[in-house]
Amino acid sequence: MAVEKNVPECNVEHHEHLNTTSSDPVTTEETNDTDKNSDADIGVNSHTKDEENKVDLKDDEPKISYAAKVQMSTEKKKANFRKLEAKEAREGVDIVIPRDYVREVNNRFQNTPVGYFLGKQLAFPVVKNFAKNNWMRFGISKVMMNANGFFFFKFNDKNGMNKVLEEGPWMIRSVPLLLNIWTPFMSLKKEEIRNITVWVKLHDVPMAAYTVDGLSLLATKLGNPRTLDTYINIM
Repeated sequence: MAVEKNVPECNVEHHEHLNTTSSDPVTTEETNDTDKNSDADIGVNSHTKDEENKVDLKDDEPKISYAAKVQMSTEKKKANFRKLEAKEAREGVDIVIPRDYVREVNNRFQNTPVGYFLGKQLAFPVVKNFAKNNWMRFGISKVMMNANGFFFFKFNDKNGMNKVLEEGPWMIRSVPLLLNIWTPFMSLKKEEIRNITVWVKLHDVPMAAYTVDGLSLLATKLGNPRTLDTYINIM
């Protein structure tokens, strides 16, 4: 069951979405029997002159080392990083970012929840493995992390992203992961949290309390009851 616990020193900042629109078949010729017989009469082995004049192209091909192949496969397109002056100027503003740039970034990060961990910071490989193993069914395609410990989870579509958000809260190695939908103008800042929803597992619950009201009564002692898991809902 999920309950809302009070945690000292916390604030949750909500952000609004930015809506943008952003052969012919190959034939082979066989040597006829007369050719074969004539070859045999003059003591020529079953090789034609054409075959004798063949060149083994494989020996002429340059050999590429494994390291070179890896380097070729990992080469990235070089960015056109250059001097660029802003076309628009406003009083009191150093740089005006064009709307086209904002739309490009927004399209790149569509269907991408961003989140961080409450408390202990987990290593990127741990988070990536968890996301791939648990969210592949929702269509996750990429996991990223920035220098400040924020994780970005890219999904193939909005439906998959929403399912992950709806099935939360998520915990990785017992550490809560706070998720929010990314928007171009959101501030990537770890806010102080006052309230957080967590899953609570109750042990040795009397069968007499296995009713909605009974479980609600028990959960209220811990915090504000929010929802029951799927298994208990069908009991």
